[in-house]
Amino acid sequence: MRSFGLRALLGSSHKRLFVSSISKSKSPVDYLVHSCGLPSATAIAVAQKVDIKDKNLERCGSIITFFRERGFSDTQLQQLVEKRPELLTVRLDGLRRKMQFLRDNRLWGSNLAGLLVLNPVILRRALENHLEPSLELLMKYLGTIERLEVALKRSSWLLTCNLSQTMQPNIDLLISEGVSLKAIQFMMAKKPWAVLQKPESMARAIKDVMELGVRPSSPIFIHAVCVRVSLTEASWTAKFNVFRSLGWADEEIISAFVRDPLCLACSEKKIRAVTDFIVKTMKLNQAIIIAYPKLLMYSIESRYKPRFFVLTKLKSKNLVKDDLKWQWVLTKSEKKFVENYIMKYREEVPDLMKTYTSMRASKLVH
Repeated sequence: MRSFGLRALLGSSHKRLFVSSISKSKSPVDYLVHSCGLPSATAIAVAQKVDIKDKNLERCGSIITFFRERGFSDTQLQQLVEKRPELLTVRLDGLRRKMQFLRDNRLWGSNLAGLLVLNPVILRRALENHLEPSLELLMKYLGTIERLEVALKRSSWLLTCNLSQTMQPNIDLLISEGVSLKAIQFMMAKKPWAVLQKPESMARAIKDVMELGVRPSSPIFIHAVCVRVSLTEASWTAKFNVFRSLGWADEEIISAFVRDPLCLACSEKKIRAVTDFIVKTMKLNQAIIIAYPKLLMYSIESRYKPRFFVLTKLKSKNLVKDDLKWQWVLTKSEKKFVENYIMKYREEVPDLMKTYTSMRASKLVH
């Protein structure tokens, strides 16, 4: 059997060859290898999963042509088929209507193929009973396609989960507690996974955060809820135990969480490592972390080590005072730090920028 590449098979000038190749295929596996460009092992697995019959091969070919005509690359087609092989056997008219709906609503703009490869389950959801009401509900709160795009990039499952059983009850609960629509919109766009949690988990998170003294009207409330709902009871307790083992009193842990909830989102390893570097290497009092819990969220490699090196170098040349306010030095933006502590002394320490940049180069995390 003659072998044809995917691009040639799908080109308009090769349609007769395409049909011919289908009729000559000895098996669905042969067809998936020669027309879809799948590796043999993958083609065998796909054929076994969906049990493609010879009579369905023409439909498979039509669907591949359909995706190709809508901008899917060879790689994207392969990924789509590997993730959801049953898409090769769905009714083309239904698939066409779903794709047109997504395009009409400008989801992900020109990169709709990227969204569908990321989560091909979207194309398996019913148009009238799922996709349309889901999009309507999302737009009700997000307001614009641009915000929806931001949310979908963070969680494409917004279009596949049952929002009436997860997102809507969670939003209703937040509203009933006095959380503003603006804060809810932020959660949906920036932390969409949070609104997809089980309603009972959201209720527990809201209760715990309020008991710690954070009011729903506070700008920090939604951040605190997102952190709390992301942690199981065991993880929540473990985080408190880590701080306790480092000498923090419970009221200090709670105070830190209320001021900067994301400090409890840090891993136990990160909490210990940052504390160890600040206390043992930088020789600072742990009280600085308790007062500024945001310090736990920065990278040791890309922030603490390079900045500590710079300040140590400047101190050795008596260019800065010993009584530095380290909380300001460590939390300054990258631009401000470079201006105030590197460019300012470029004549006295000409190689400082080069060394600083090389230290940060491989670990630009924050």
